[in-house]
Amino acid sequence: MIALLYVYMECFMYQSELESQLSTPFTQWLEEQIRILSVETLKSETITCTACGEIAGSYIIDYHGTTYRFPATQAYAFLQFVASQP
Repeated sequence: MIALLYVYMECFMYQSELESQLSTPFTQWLEEQIRILSVETLKSETITCTACGEIAGSYIIDYHGTTYRFPATQAYAFLQFVASQP
C-alpha cells in the first residue's frame, strides 16, 4: 500500500511539473486568443472583461444581456461559438 502511494505521489509530482512547464506558453496563447475574439465578438453585442480573466482567473462575458462567468478554456470556446454565429 505504501509503495502504491509513493508511485502515485511521484506520478502526481511529475504531472504537476509538466503542467507548469507547459502552462505558461499555453496560457499566454489562450489569453491572446481570448483578447482577439473579444474584439471580434463586439459586433455581436458581446462584451468580455479580459482583465477579469487575466487577474481573477475567470472571464465575465455579457452576451445579449445575459452575463456569464467562465474559466479561460470555456471563455475561449464560448467566444468561438459567438464568433461563428451568422
